[in-house]
Amino acid sequence: MNTRQWLATTLMALAGLTLAPGNVGAGEALKAKKFHFGTHPARTNITFVSEADIETIHGVGHEMSGVLTVDAQGKSVTGSLSIPVASLRTGIALRDEHLRSDAWLDEKKFPSIGLRLVSATENKKNPKIWDYAADLTIKGVTKRIRGTTRVSAIPDRFSASLGGGSWVRVRAAFDVVLGDFGIVVPQTVGAKVSTTWKIGIDLYGTTSAPKPKSKSK
Repeated sequence: MNTRQWLATTLMALAGLTLAPGNVGAGEALKAKKFHFGTHPARTNITFVSEADIETIHGVGHEMSGVLTVDAQGKSVTGSLSIPVASLRTGIALRDEHLRSDAWLDEKKFPSIGLRLVSATENKKNPKIWDYAADLTIKGVTKRIRGTTRVSAIPDRFSASLGGGSWVRVRAAFDVVLGDFGIVVPQTVGAKVSTTWKIGIDLYGTTSAPKPKSKSK
C-alpha cells in the first residue's frame, strides 16, 4: 500500500476509541491487558500532512514504541507512545534532512516525539467512542491535547495471522500547530509549508511483548 492509500485509510477513520468491535463498548477481551505498539512496521502507520497554498506535503512514519494498558473494568486506558524523528519521511531526502534539522524538529537534541495518554474514558453517549486527554511533546515542548479516539479489538480468528497474543487496532486524528511547539515556518517557504499539520495514526498493538534486542559485543 502506497503513501496516499495509507493516508486515505487513516483520514477516513474517525478519531475515536472503542474497546470492542461492532456496537459493543468495552470488551471483556481487553480488560486488564497491556498492549505493545510498534512491533511491526506494516502495522505502525503515522501520517502527517502540510497543505499550503502551492504545495501539499504528505509524510509517513512506520516506527514507534510504547504501551497502552486497559484497566480491570475495561473502562479506562493509560500509557505512552514514542516516535523516532529520524523515522519520518516525506518522499524527498533533502526535505527530510530539513525536517530533522534544528530549525524544525531538531532530531539531534530531541530524537523522539512523545504522546502520553493522561486519560481515555468511554463516551457516555456512544460506547464506541472514547474521550481522551494526552500530553504531546515535540521538540521538548509539551502541550495537552483532547479529542476522541477509536480502538477496535481484533477478533481471535484474525489474530493468529498477525502474530502471537491478542491484538487491538488504534486510530486517531488531530491537528498540530507548529508554533505551539516553537517551530516557526520561515517566510521564504511560507507558501509551501502550512503552520498547522494534520496528524493521523493507524496502529496495531499486541499483548505479546517484543523480544529484547540483542546487545552487540
